[in-house]
Amino acid sequence: MTGPNRLLVACVDAHSLIPVTEQEAVQRARDAVGVSWIHLEVVDVEDAKRFLLGTFGFHPLLVEDALSTNERPEVKEIDDDLFLVLPVLRESGEEPEFFELAVFLRTHLMLTVSAKEMPAFTTIIDRWEKRPQVAEKEVGMMFHAVLDSVIDGYFPALERLEDRIDLLSDQIFQGDTQHLRELLAVKRDLLEYRRRLSPLRDVANSLMRRDLPVFTPMSRPYIHDAYDGALRLMELVDINRDVLTGLLDVHLSAVSNSLNEVMKKMTVISTVLMTCALIAGIYGMNFDKMPELRWLYGYPFALGLMVVSGLGIIWFFRRKRWI
Repeated sequence: MTGPNRLLVACVDAHSLIPVTEQEAVQRARDAVGVSWIHLEVVDVEDAKRFLLGTFGFHPLLVEDALSTNERPEVKEIDDDLFLVLPVLRESGEEPEFFELAVFLRTHLMLTVSAKEMPAFTTIIDRWEKRPQVAEKEVGMMFHAVLDSVIDGYFPALERLEDRIDLLSDQIFQGDTQHLRELLAVKRDLLEYRRRLSPLRDVANSLMRRDLPVFTPMSRPYIHDAYDGALRLMELVDINRDVLTGLLDVHLSAVSNSLNEVMKKMTVISTVLMTCALIAGIYGMNFDKMPELRWLYGYPFALGLMVVSGLGIIWFFRRKRWI
């Protein structure tokens, strides 16, 4: 290609996608006996648009969707081309990274487009190699390897998120009430996963129900298997979301109970201090005709009265089970 975009073609023997020129990619697609897989990593959008429109003749609407960086997962069929957008999860660091993988399907061609490097290329080609007699003849089988790899990429991330929720659950039920920020962060991640996976499930469901020529009776059961995988992902997200909602309620209840305990203690302290202040106020009045004003033991008596009154109030509260 004339621009900085990368063209790759599947090489089963090398277990990878190998870089090729535009002419080599077109030649491989034209001369292939079975099914060809070409992958385009987009850097220069205009050059990629020229390649997709001019070289392969895809519909302009499909090309526009393929080069969009914020396209919702979908299935479109225009002329003899089947077009799909899949949400791919790539874990690079602490935060998950999502991007779209566009797929063009023809009878003997699968062309994928992404703005970033597609993970698990080796895994996809390994799956293709396990069924070489089928994959070389069926574009549906090759697409299933890609779709299945995209779906499987979510399971480790969701399992780690589930472990994180279990850890938070143990800490909260032990009385730790300092995890509200982390609970809300996990809830945000679950909402993001649901936003990505819900359309992916719809895509798999649409492929399973529609009569599409690129999927033969041999490849349809594999698409159904991919749909089952998407359903399991949605179940994981929904179950963990329900658990997290319950944890948030428990956390808020624990915080409320903790606040009530603090208020009880502060009420007892305030009552004791008010009683002591009452005694101190009575003995601090400046009247000439006050009993015990010049009493030798007046000061210790006042302090003792304060202590006895405070202990009596605490005993009374405990007897009433207020503390």
